[in-house]
Amino acid sequence: MSGKTSSTFWNSCKNGLRVQFYVQPGAKMTELVELYDSDRIKVRLQAPPVEGKANKELTKWVAKECGLPKSSVQIVKGETSREKTILLEGVTELPALFSSFCTTEKKGSKK
Repeated sequence: MSGKTSSTFWNSCKNGLRVQFYVQPGAKMTELVELYDSDRIKVRLQAPPVEGKANKELTKWVAKECGLPKSSVQIVKGETSREKTILLEGVTELPALFSSFCTTEKKGSKK
């Protein structure tokens, strides 16, 4: 893949794909929710936002759902924020887990 390709919540880079999330920790279960403010995927995490537990759950869950090794998924921006950017290292195409959000209209909004 040459150059940069992007959508509202993801873009390709030389190392793989970057996917932007809005995280809601402390939920009953971990799940994707909706496209949030048209540029992030909202995900609820069961883990609490303490001592990096939510970050660890997010990267582990994304790796599992995308069929990637844990070492290929890393938070590159927003470690202490609800808005996070994750690098999917070595990935050249958007995983099916996220592809339904490419045509989804804006549903959420920041408060």
